[in-house]
This record gives sequence, C-alpha cells and structure tokens, in this order.
Amino acid sequence: MVASAELWAQANSPQQAQHADHMLVDALQQLTETQLDRWLSHSRSLRLSVVERLSDDRRWNKFCEFIKRYGADLFDQRFMSLGNLRGILHQGVDQWLESLADDPDAEDEFSLIRDINSGLIRDEAAEQLSLAIEAVVENYRTYLDYNSTTTQSDHGEQLYTLVDFLRLQAAYERVAWNLKPVIWAHEILVRRNRATAAELWCQTFTERTAEEADSHLARLNALSQKYGMHLATVAERVGDRFVRPLMIDRVKALVEPALAAADAEGQEVFAALEREITSLAKEPSGAGLDIPDWLAALEDEVTTARSRFNHQPPSDRLASHIGQAQLSWQELLEQLEETS
Repeated sequence: MVASAELWAQANSPQQAQHADHMLVDALQQLTETQLDRWLSHSRSLRLSVVERLSDDRRWNKFCEFIKRYGADLFDQRFMSLGNLRGILHQGVDQWLESLADDPDAEDEFSLIRDINSGLIRDEAAEQLSLAIEAVVENYRTYLDYNSTTTQSDHGEQLYTLVDFLRLQAAYERVAWNLKPVIWAHEILVRRNRATAAELWCQTFTERTAEEADSHLARLNALSQKYGMHLATVAERVGDRFVRPLMIDRVKALVEPALAAADAEGQEVFAALEREITSLAKEPSGAGLDIPDWLAALEDEVTTARSRFNHQPPSDRLASHIGQAQLSWQELLEQLEETS
C-alpha cells in the first residue's frame, strides 16, 4: 500500500509535489495508527528488561532494602566481573547460594550467608540477588560507566543507585519499542527517496513525542541530583528523545547512493553524507567505552550496500517470485477505512 501511495504521489509542479507529500504522510499515519493497537498488544507480552520487574514501588523498596543490607560485602570488584556473574546465572543463583552455605568460612565473609543459615528464606534471597545480577549483566556497558565514573561503585550497598538509573532507561526503552512502527514508516520514506515526506513525518513525530521525552529527561535530572552521579550512557540514550533513530535512518539511506556516486562525476550525495556524519560526530557518545550506535549502524549499512554491488540481495530474489499488487489511491483509502 505504501508503494501505491508513492506512485500516486508523483507530481510535476512543486505545489503538486508538496500536496502529494502531505497526502502521502496522511495515508501513512492512517495505516500506522490502524496497526498500532496490534503492535502494542504484542509488546505487552514481551519483557524488554529484567528491570521492568522493579517498576512496582513495593518490589523496588524490597529490592533496595536487600542491596543496602547485604551489598557491602557481596558486590565487590571480584564478584562483579562479567565472567563471575554469568557463571552464577548459568548454575543458578539458588544453587550458588546453597553451595556457598556449605562453606564453613562463608558466614564470616558474607552476612547474607550468615542470615540464610540463621533462618532467612533462601528463595527470597535468591530472587533479589538474581534481579541484581541480571540487571548488571543485561546492562554491563552501563555498569562499566558506573564503575569507572562514580564513587558509589566502591560501595556495594549502593548498587541500587545504578539500578534506579536502569529503571529509567528501561521505561524509556519501553516507549521507544512501542514507537517502532512509526519509526519504520519513516525508514520506508527515506528509503524510497521521499525526502520531503520523511521530513514532515519527522517533524510530526518530534512534536508528538516531545512531552514524553521531556518527562524522561526531567526524571534523569532528578535522579542525578538525588544520587549525586551522572551516567553518560543513560543520559545519552534518554537524550535521544526518541528521534535519534530517524536521524540514523536518514544517514543510512545516503550510503548506497554515495557509494554509487564515488565512481561518478557527481559528488553531491557523498557530500550530503559527509555533512550528516559530521553533524552526528559533534555530539559526544556515552562514556567512550564503545563506538557510537550511529557509527555501528553506518558500518553495517556500508557492508550491506557493498554486497549489493556484487550480489543480488535476498529481498530482490524474493520479489522476482512474488509480484507486487498495485492499488489506486481510492482503493488504498478504502482499505484503510476498512481496517480502522
């Protein structure tokens, strides 16, 4: 249906082209909104992060109490190594606690083991410890940021401060995930060289998500003030304001035309790509522990684009066997009405 709208949107004059772009965006909005309920229903069945289990205040308070009570002698640098954490999860936290409880010296080293041997329910301890370990393993890049830039990381009983930031990041990721269909629609527009329509879509998207983005940034600032710490990895993600994927899509769409132009006289596309890259490179990225997400996406796109010059992509092979059904503009609108 998008292809049909695109064919309809061809126009001769600038005024006709502008009107066609607005109509194309309207059609895409109708199509996206009709499918969004299905996507949200699917999303509710998925767990994006273990930290989402701590969104409830009661569970969060219980988790914090566990960390404050047992974290000091438990979450040291040796324990928090990625290999050790994965090993504990692999054998099972409950099994690890059981084997530790059999060690006669463990009571002197860990207050958690001392309390378990004195009557603390091991299943409850295993549940809280599993949450802490899984949260760190799942977000180890952010943990490295926390470990290298904050003084709280020297105190295991303050690990909950990191997890509180991870709760905010998980809430942001949930909204970003729910917005996926809207982001994919923008990708379709840029891939089909509908630059004006893509810009209109991006402007509308930015306006509609501004309040939610502001809310997450306000929460981030509040956490930073509350704990006296700044995590660049979390700040960068929340600072994307949900629109960064649209910017990356725009850069990725310029890669293949730029590669084609490299051997030709025209260099305008390559210059446009260079300008976009320069703009993205001006922004600092995380804590400097990994390459920026846009650079990784750009590298993947270059690899894929190069392969297209030498090999036919699977999508083209599939298209040669499955024909595309063309709809008139009126037929498109009728189908949108039927699905709404």
